[in-house]
Amino acid sequence: MGTGRQVGHMFFAVLTLGVLSLSAQAEFRDFTTQRAGMHACRQPGFMTGVHIDQNVLLCDDTLVSNEQFEEREEVVDGDTQQGSMHVCPDQMAMTGYHKHHNQLLCAKVGPTWDFLDINGVTQRTIGGIRMHACPVGTVMRGIHADRNDFMCAVAWDKCTPEFPCPAGHGDCDTDADCQGETRCRHNIGGTRGLHPAVDICE
Repeated sequence: MGTGRQVGHMFFAVLTLGVLSLSAQAEFRDFTTQRAGMHACRQPGFMTGVHIDQNVLLCDDTLVSNEQFEEREEVVDGDTQQGSMHVCPDQMAMTGYHKHHNQLLCAKVGPTWDFLDINGVTQRTIGGIRMHACPVGTVMRGIHADRNDFMCAVAWDKCTPEFPCPAGHGDCDTDADCQGETRCRHNIGGTRGLHPAVDICE
């Protein structure tokens, strides 16, 4: 566990976690983890769904790899809005939620985090509990609790010439974003269980 400081209505916590990796989703339910005064996914999970009445979070911890380490910053947000929805600040996704205080716990991982916002809340049954959830392979960026409406996003490790990706990783734009002799192949994310728009180094 790292250090934290209070700044206005926001709490910043620096945690040691791994960098993003593109993996198949492995969801789990979280009933008990508490962080920053609210129910949160156990580290390093991100929220993919929630059953508000039963206070159960649906989380995914495959977005973070243990191969390398970066600092992860978590922010308690109480007022960022996009339309009628409470959302995490730009380039962050939800790791926790407090309905009664209308607070989101949001996190950004590493220097290459990237998002593509999408629509389409679904329902899934995990461990006998049916709950509203973002589509498989996406994370929550915002919520309108009274309508059970979520903002969902595809999250991936953005490859750059400064941070080139190895084979099997993305999202790349050009061959210069890939390591060694690998090349950037466009719109093949669907073959890896990711969003079809993701470009991958191969």
